[in-house]
Amino acid sequence: MKPIAAPSLVDFLGLAVLALTWGSSFFFVEIALESFGPLAIAGSRIAIAAVFLTIVARLKGHRLPDNARDWKLLFLAGAIGTAIPFSLIAWGQSYISSSEAAILMSFTPLATLFFAHWMTDDEKITGGKIAGLVVGLLGVLVLVGGGAAGDSSSGVMSIAGKLAVLMAAMGYGASALLLRRASRMPTFVGAAGVLLASASLIVPVALIFDNPLSTSASFRSILAVIWLGVWPSAIAVLVLVAVIARVGATFVALNNYLVPVVGSLLGVFILGESFGLSRVFGLLLILVGVLITQYVQRRQIHMMAEKSSAADATQKG
Repeated sequence: MKPIAAPSLVDFLGLAVLALTWGSSFFFVEIALESFGPLAIAGSRIAIAAVFLTIVARLKGHRLPDNARDWKLLFLAGAIGTAIPFSLIAWGQSYISSSEAAILMSFTPLATLFFAHWMTDDEKITGGKIAGLVVGLLGVLVLVGGGAAGDSSSGVMSIAGKLAVLMAAMGYGASALLLRRASRMPTFVGAAGVLLASASLIVPVALIFDNPLSTSASFRSILAVIWLGVWPSAIAVLVLVAVIARVGATFVALNNYLVPVVGSLLGVFILGESFGLSRVFGLLLILVGVLITQYVQRRQIHMMAEKSSAADATQKG
């Protein structure tokens, strides 16, 4: 597994792109649900993304992996990071609101931190990281405050919907670490491979149980599915693979703290909602949480580099 580096401005821009695309995707899932079922939405968007990225990869002269070891990794990452989470989120949003789904995804950084501790050598849990993640989570809770309570629905299916989204968040956390192992592949190859593997798993299931071709869909639902396939699925996965390869899964998982921020800002600038003090305070807490986590990660990387240099000097001596 390739060692990670400290995040640069490019990596923070990548984080912002992920937050913007995924933060708005819950809104488009709601529109798609007007005409399609959860499996149909997941299968369609993954298939669109797989075709899109495979064409781009081939145009850039890349070849897909030709060995079982790489495909085994891509299928596992595709299953737990794309096929299953996309289906769970779409199903969960049948019973909870898009804002609730976005809020619940803020569990992803905590899940990623847990998995990273056991699956990597350079993203271990530390007290400082936990402090940063907790501060960020508090910011999310402050940010959504009364809005979450107002959106919340009751009943067994609502609880099941929330649990489905939380399971998706755990899948994202685990798959991010698997994508680090795929970082030896070119970015386009890794992204296309993951989505092709995901499509081969979810599309047959969708055609059998939730066939999108058998429904009379509205034009706006079709457009929503196409947008979900091209941007949050294809482009975002491409950015995800590239940034994970550079700076690790724990950093990338922080975009899930920014997802509710995107939803909040969209509410202010598009829906004309009030930008109250609670929103300001919540946004500041999230920013502080991100800064704490990255400061600790930078120190961890620096200390590991110093130890490695000292070990090399000892061997040479």
